[in-house]
Amino acid sequence: MKSALEQGRTFITSLEKGSWSSRTYREAVLKAIHAVVPYDAYCFTTVDPQTLISTGAVTEEGIEAIHDRLFIIEYTEDDVHKYADLIRSNKPAAILQAAIRDMPDRSLRYRSILQPAGFGDELRAVLICDETCWGYLTLYRKVDRPFFSEEEGQWIEEWTTSIARMLKRTRLTLMDEIKQGSPIDPGIMIISDSIQLLSSNASAQYWANPTAAA
Repeated sequence: MKSALEQGRTFITSLEKGSWSSRTYREAVLKAIHAVVPYDAYCFTTVDPQTLISTGAVTEEGIEAIHDRLFIIEYTEDDVHKYADLIRSNKPAAILQAAIRDMPDRSLRYRSILQPAGFGDELRAVLICDETCWGYLTLYRKVDRPFFSEEEGQWIEEWTTSIARMLKRTRLTLMDEIKQGSPIDPGIMIISDSIQLLSSNASAQYWANPTAAA
């Protein structure tokens, strides 16, 4: 009988044989992972490999509600397990609670955003193949659930290369997915010096998260 790791690896790699858009592939991966590594929320983001800027996220509603604040901390503040730091490291997956233990002050996003929103742990992975990052996968558990285990983190790490390879393969579908049903009017967004959103029109709100709108 196959172990959970073997079952997960077999299913994840089998997805490479299918015909997918970027979004449908990510949805299939999330479903496959949930069967082996349960989670309560997720954010599965494709990124531009040159700039590492998000090109669209498949995001659970609870995380979508705090996504803008997480984004600000990611790009403007010091914190543990930032995606850019994981890319530079030799370990593509990391568990938040394993790093902060009983010291929540070590993570600004945990202390100020995740914990108040009811999330107790986070498992992050950067998705790299051919020495290039193609996306980020982040899983979350609620405060009343067990923390992610080291074993679960190792399983996710095992699957990152296959997932990254498929994000690279399906990236050409992203623009068609994003443009489908997109607004005609230009998007207008006004932000403060500290990158706080002050106002935006409907078109800007669409382009801020086009995959969610789709």
